[in-house]
Amino acid sequence: MGANTGHAAQVVRLGEESGDAAAALIGRAFQDDPLFVHACPDPGERARWLPWVWRWSVWKGFLFGRTLGTAGRLEGVATLFGPGGGEFTEQHLAGFGYRRGRAAIGADAWDRAHRALNAAFDPAEEALHRAVPEPHWYLDAIAVDPTRQRTGIGSSLLRAANALADADRMPVALLTYQPGSLAFYWRHGYAVACEGTVPGSGLRWWGMRRDSLLRGAS
Repeated sequence: MGANTGHAAQVVRLGEESGDAAAALIGRAFQDDPLFVHACPDPGERARWLPWVWRWSVWKGFLFGRTLGTAGRLEGVATLFGPGGGEFTEQHLAGFGYRRGRAAIGADAWDRAHRALNAAFDPAEEALHRAVPEPHWYLDAIAVDPTRQRTGIGSSLLRAANALADADRMPVALLTYQPGSLAFYWRHGYAVACEGTVPGSGLRWWGMRRDSLLRGAS
C-alpha cells in the first residue's frame, strides 16, 4: 500500500457472482507478497496458485463476514470475518470449487505450497489470537489491482472495514508479512500487537489491531 494520492472510492458489499473476479484480483495484488513468495517461490506457479488460494478468503467473507469491493469496475477487494467466524463444510467447498484448485495447478505444487503457507501462517495466527483474545473482526485481505495502487482505493477499503468494527464496538485484527504495509495501517489507527519471524526463513510477520472508536460509548 502506498500513499493516498487519489480520491475516495465507493465501497460496496460484493455478492457471490463477483467471487471469481475478487479472488483473481487479490491473487494479482499478492503476487509479490513475502508470505506467498516464501510458500511458492516460482513466479509462474504462484500466479496460477494464488487465485485458487484466495477463493477461500473471498467465500469465507461471503458466508461468515463481509467481502467488500469497489463499486462499478472491480479495482479493490477486502475480506473480513466476523466475530466467532465459521467453518467451511465439504458442501461449502464443493459449492465454490475450492478443491478444483489442486487439480488445476497440480497436486505436488498445491500440496508443497500449502504446507509452506500453513507452517508460516499458523503460528502467527495463534499469536495474534492470544494478543487479541476478545471478540473482534479479522481483516484477512485488503488488495488493490496492481494498475490502480497508490490512488486511495486501499484507504477507502480500510475505512469501510473499520466502520464495520466500529458499528459493533469491536477491534479489528490482521496479520501482515509485508513491512511496506505497516505505515499504511498505522495511518489508519492500527498498532502492532505481536510480531515474530518464521523459523529458518527470516520471514517476518506482524499482528496488528485497531480498537473501535466507539468502544465504551453509550
